Amino acid sequence: MIKAIFYSKFDTQEGPKVVHQVPDGAIALSNKAPSQPLFLTFSDISFFVIPRQELCGNLIQVCTNGYRILGYPICMKSPRYDRNEFIFNFCLVLAEEEDFSSYKSVVQKLADLMHGLEEQNGFLSRDHSKSGEGKVYSLCETLMEDLNNYCECMIPIDELNTLNIKLFPVYPNPPPVRAWQVPLFTVRYQAFLDENWDLTMQRIVPHINGVNSIRIISLLADTDFSLTCRAIRHLLYYGCLFLLDIFSFSAIYAPTALFSSTIAADESMQQECARYVNTLFASPMTVPTAPAAIPPGRHEDAVWPPIGDTTASLGTDSIVTSTSDNISPTATPSPANTATLMSSAGSTAELTITKHSPNNRDVVDGVGIVEASSNGTSSTAANSLTSTSAASSRSASSKGSCTAFTNMR
Repeated sequence: MIKAIFYSKFDTQEGPKVVHQVPDGAIALSNKAPSQPLFLTFSDISFFVIPRQELCGNLIQVCTNGYRILGYPICMKSPRYDRNEFIFNFCLVLAEEEDFSSYKSVVQKLADLMHGLEEQNGFLSRDHSKSGEGKVYSLCETLMEDLNNYCECMIPIDELNTLNIKLFPVYPNPPPVRAWQVPLFTVRYQAFLDENWDLTMQRIVPHINGVNSIRIISLLADTDFSLTCRAIRHLLYYGCLFLLDIFSFSAIYAPTALFSSTIAADESMQQECARYVNTLFASPMTVPTAPAAIPPGRHEDAVWPPIGDTTASLGTDSIVTSTSDNISPTATPSPANTATLMSSAGSTAELTITKHSPNNRDVVDGVGIVEASSNGTSSTAANSLTSTSAASSRSASSKGSCTAFTNMR
């Protein structure tokens, strides 16, 4: 941010002096702003602001009192001037710790424009207005306000000349890219994709997905590898993407300490992660079928069937078996979509289809437990499968009933 702008020149009677300053009283004492504290003392830096002829035409910066003064002094020689020369300088005052790289071009362009105006019609040498008045003061005031508020300005000076300045941020040079690195976008490139882009850039951008390495991208896009690297570095320079190591199944990945401050604390990020991985409690021992439909009013990212929801089943048909009282569990129950049961040796397996109300069912790990009486009606087991099932502790009850785990379909 610009703290002050001032215009100084070499006066043949007074020597180096401040002609105009914005704000008033920032560099030299002013009757219009007597209470304005001075940023610095002009006499301490006057030798650098209006230097010798050998230093004119070069960028000069001076740091004093916590401020940095940027200037580009100009020395014009002509017999129409007193002492055959005219030295002037437009300086910017910035905070000393602030990055000033983008302001170098501002002072240089301003000095070149004033040099041209002075050669055309003596724009500066003929300006005899008082401090805080005139075209030069208005130009300095508008320049400071526009650059601080909008980072650009377009100031008409006369019918033929206009001052156009824009502050461009300067980023550090990107690191070299390697063939095995994987680029990942940090912005939605579709929002600023333009048909006037470089042809190589247009071809490689659709293949940047966080999985393909730079070598794979160049092969998929059918572009030269060196041109692909240059395009990736160009996007990296503007912060449109960053580089990752290629994913390897043989590597071991673990969350870092940033996990607690990012995903663990951001609910929207958790929902986004759920869209990538959403398991349905499927068991590797069973063959999964079509997933259950999600009822209206429930979010698509929610786990279905929900744990503890006793009304999640879409049907009430349950397949159970009637066995003897001496069955012991042999395997962990699995919530498969088709209930498969095995009776113990020496006992007759019967399949009974019964109707059960969805209410008042026990739920374990998101799977409903259905208790069936051993007096069920025998029916033909048309589509029954057999596998090991584990009964709960209530399977050895006095009524001789057994339990079967069924999927809430």
